[in-house]
Amino acid sequence: LLSSGILLSFYLYGNNSKNKQVIIELSGKIYGIYDITENKTINLNGPQSRVKINIENGYVYVAESGCPQKICKRMGKKNKVNEVIVCIPNHLIIRIEGDEKNNYEFITR
Repeated sequence: LLSSGILLSFYLYGNNSKNKQVIIELSGKIYGIYDITENKTINLNGPQSRVKINIENGYVYVAESGCPQKICKRMGKKNKVNEVIVCIPNHLIIRIEGDEKNNYEFITR
C-alpha cells in the first residue's frame, strides 16, 4: 500500500516535465527556446542591464539581474506550463510551454 502511494504521488507530482520548453523573449523577439530538463545558464544583455537565467533540475529562474527592483529575480523558480517571469526594464519575458493541460491561461503570484 505504501509503495502504491509513493508511485501515485510520483505520477501526479513527480517528474512533471513532459515536453516542456522555456521560451525567452527579449524586446518582443524570441531570444531562445530551451528544454527545461537540460541544465543551462543563459546570459543576455537587456536594454537596462545584464540578466542571468538558469535552467536547473526542471526549473527556470532569474539568478541575477541589474534592474532596479529585481522583481524578476524575486518571482522565484518556475516549472509549470504557462508560468511566466517578466522583467519590464529589460523587456524580458520567460515562459514555459508544453503538453500539459490545465484550466488556466497563466499564473500570477
